[in-house]
Amino acid sequence: MPAIEIKEDFAYLNIRVKTNAKKTEIKEIDDETIYISLAALADRERANNELIRLLGDTFEIPKSSIFFVSGHHSNLKIIRIKNTCEVQRQLKIILDQKSCCSNTQS
Repeated sequence: MPAIEIKEDFAYLNIRVKTNAKKTEIKEIDDETIYISLAALADRERANNELIRLLGDTFEIPKSSIFFVSGHHSNLKIIRIKNTCEVQRQLKIILDQKSCCSNTQS
């Protein structure tokens, strides 16, 4: 599965999380995975809740629009979000940043 896949009304994000990090942020995106660091520990839903909060803030969507397809108890997750105009705009920004960073590393 690619890092970001659009199917009809939804965007699917293939995510690998690292918990107990210094900072919560989207670290890197390659062709297959979005790498996210979470400051929260991986217990009692803290990391999943922080991931949902990060994605909600990033895509400017309500937390109720974010669903775990798989990986609820794993560091590898597939997340489904409603594909809106705002989500499309934010995905473009994220992918443009990825492209820009790839070009400077070459």
